[in-house]
Amino acid sequence: MMPLFCCQLVKILFCKFIACDVMLIVHCSALVSAFEKAKKKYVVKVKKMETQMQLMTERHESQVSVVTILLYCWRRLIKDLVES
Repeated sequence: MMPLFCCQLVKILFCKFIACDVMLIVHCSALVSAFEKAKKKYVVKVKKMETQMQLMTERHESQVSVVTILLYCWRRLIKDLVES
């Protein structure tokens, strides 16, 4: 009778161990997929910020160019007025 009980106990413990192992794999899989989803979201945000920064830089450069041209014209006008 005792060997049968031990054998059943071993089977029960082994089944529980396998079930825990499967649950751990499922949880790890869920964690990995959540991490991948967050990573993709972060990459999208970084790319969006890079694009916005590039546009701001281009706008700034064009504004600086316009201001530089205006300053040149203004100085030239003042110089012409002073000389005449």
